[in-house]
Amino acid sequence: MVTIGEQIAEEIKRLFKADAYHDYLILHGFSVQVTEALAEYWHEVMRRELGIEAEKPAGFKGDVKRGYQGSRYGFGFPACPDLDMHKDLFRLLNPEGIGVSLTETMEMVPEQTTSAIISHHPQARYFAV
Repeated sequence: MVTIGEQIAEEIKRLFKADAYHDYLILHGFSVQVTEALAEYWHEVMRRELGIEAEKPAGFKGDVKRGYQGSRYGFGFPACPDLDMHKDLFRLLNPEGIGVSLTETMEMVPEQTTSAIISHHPQARYFAV
C-alpha cells in the first residue's frame, strides 16, 4: 500500500472550493499519477530485490505492456473486483498508522492511495488466457 498523504488532498479540496477548477484538475490528475508511479517504483524495488529486474524492457511501452515478470493486482479492478477485500488488507497492514482509512463503501482515504497484491510468478498476467 502506498499513499502520498492527506496534504495534497487538502490542497485539492481547497482549489475546488475556490472555484480554481483548472488548477484543481491539474493537481488532482498529477497526484493520482504520482501515487501510481510510487506503487510502480516499489514494485520495481521488489523485482530488484528478487533478482528479476533485468527482465524489465527499456522504455515506456515496456512498462505499459507489463513486459516484465510480476503483476500488481488491485482490489476494485477487473482482475480483483471485490472491494470488500480491503477489510482483510486493512486488518493485515494497519494502514491507519500512515494516515489511510477506509470508507463504508471500501474506498481508501486519502484518494491518493493505492494497494495491490503482487505476484512475481513468471506466468502472472492480467487475464492470461
